[in-house]
Amino acid sequence: MDVDHQPQIISLVFLYERSERILRWLSVLAP
Repeated sequence: MDVDHQPQIISLVFLYERSERILRWLSVLAP
């Protein structure tokens, strides 16, 4: 696994998943 070669892409995917969860929470809290 070439993780050290593409750390930025992994971080972007991680942030994307977190942002998606946050958007879901926001939609639930403020429909």
